[in-house]
Amino acid sequence: MDSIDNDKTLFNEMKALRTINEFEDEKMGLVDNLNKGISDLQIELSRLKSENQTYKSSMDKLDQGIKNSKHDYEESQAQYNQLKKLNNELNELNETQKKKLDKYESE
Repeated sequence: MDSIDNDKTLFNEMKALRTINEFEDEKMGLVDNLNKGISDLQIELSRLKSENQTYKSSMDKLDQGIKNSKHDYEESQAQYNQLKKLNNELNELNETQKKKLDKYESE
């Protein structure tokens, strides 16, 4: 009888060990899946950081382009205003010369 009890106990212990081993295998599988997920997330984070850096670089170039365009516009506007002023002065001189010529021709 003791032999049968020992066999049952041994059988139950082996069954329990097998169940523990199955749980350990399942746990290791979950840990592996978590590690793979973490690795995938780190790769994605690295990709996003790189993409963000590219975006920032593009925005910096765009900002510089806007500043340059604004500066060029201001320079062009100043040149236009100066040319307009010179044109007005030239028109006044032409008008004065025309009046002198008209006066001379009428005499």
